[in-house]
Amino acid sequence: MELFLLNRFRKLSNEEVINMLNLNLMDTQAGQDIYHMGMTEGERKGQTNGERGIFMRLLKKRFGKLPYSVESKIENATSAQLEQWALNILDAKTMEDVFQN
Repeated sequence: MELFLLNRFRKLSNEEVINMLNLNLMDTQAGQDIYHMGMTEGERKGQTNGERGIFMRLLKKRFGKLPYSVESKIENATSAQLEQWALNILDAKTMEDVFQN
């Protein structure tokens, strides 16, 4: 029965569940846990996007216009890669040197 109910609520919004059950999901521990997980993930993604933006500005200032392949590489990079590459900018003589590990 529980699986039936959960499956039925899968496509409902929080407001629809509140109206149907007279229960706000945010008043439950599960709702609060899901909210905090989403906030944590959003903050992590926001921080990584900020790192990407700063790194791209530094790279452009140092080497000029970036090829599409470099922009694509940066967009798919992890936070750890971005950090290493940003440190590499300090000693790099060419753009290729930046992306060496």
